[in-house]
Amino acid sequence: MWFTEDALTPAVLLAAGGVFAVLSGWSSGRMGMTLIGLVLLFSSFASFGIDAVVITERERLESRLTLLCDDFRHKRDGTLDYFSDTVPGLQAMAMAAMKLVTVEDAPRITDVQTEFTNEGTRSSMHFRANAPISVEGFGNVGHQPSRFRLNWAKETDGWKIIKVTRLHPTQDRELGILDRDAG
Repeated sequence: MWFTEDALTPAVLLAAGGVFAVLSGWSSGRMGMTLIGLVLLFSSFASFGIDAVVITERERLESRLTLLCDDFRHKRDGTLDYFSDTVPGLQAMAMAAMKLVTVEDAPRITDVQTEFTNEGTRSSMHFRANAPISVEGFGNVGHQPSRFRLNWAKETDGWKIIKVTRLHPTQDRELGILDRDAG
């Protein structure tokens, strides 16, 4: 949403104010207060419509993350399109990761935190992705937690990844992107 993280908070506040104003206006016979209450009630429903129409850059980028994870899981050719051409080796690294790892089920994406810098042209996104995976040479290694930080740049053809950092799932330290062990 454009002014809060969720549409529910403003809707509940507007509805509560509306109900209070309608009841207080109705019981005291003040038509103006009742009218204000009805406007507030209408506004509470309208806030959901506004939320559906207004899509923020954060929502766009988080949606792009979901698409990236789905494309990576299905090893689609378009997966490499998420990575910037301006960073040498990034697409090759992504291709190597797709050959090394097979994501068995849809990953559970959690703890998404997105920050914008450079007047909205750069972004740092932290997230966790958990899924059962198979690793080339090891077979199915079961459900594996992972944590990443992606740095994005807004380029002429949309948001592109310019840096990938793999983080330890429970400790505050970096891991190698293609390391086989989170140890």
